Amino acid sequence: VFHGKDLTLSLAVPEPHPLCRLQPAAIYRNIHSALLRVVVESLAGARLAEEADCCAGPACFQSPARDDLLFDGKKIGGGALRRGRNGILYQGSLHGDFLPRRLADSLSARVVPFQPTASLLALSTELEKGKYGTSSWNQMR
Repeated sequence: VFHGKDLTLSLAVPEPHPLCRLQPAAIYRNIHSALLRVVVESLAGARLAEEADCCAGPACFQSPARDDLLFDGKKIGGGALRRGRNGILYQGSLHGDFLPRRLADSLSARVVPFQPTASLLALSTELEKGKYGTSSWNQMR
């Protein structure tokens, strides 16, 4: 999915966390409500979408879903959830100039910066060159 110069974010929530006991719509609303507390510091009129607008357009930011972040009638933030037996993965995107650390702090009581190991960096380079950087992968539909 092309998102241009957006700030993209991922949130991994381990299974014991109370958020994992909620229904997907409530999880989505909780995450976006936390992000909204930071977004309104820069965009005072930002709010959560009250209902989905499924027919606005084919691109992600043309079609707000319920509880996506809106400003001036336009979608500025949204994401997707994946639940597994080990917890929840949320991946989202925000239009705008927001401080990543402030957003992270809004989502968790404890934020620890990720420091990849040399072996993980080597593996990611290998995957990029051998799979994700190839034309066949990037043109797959």
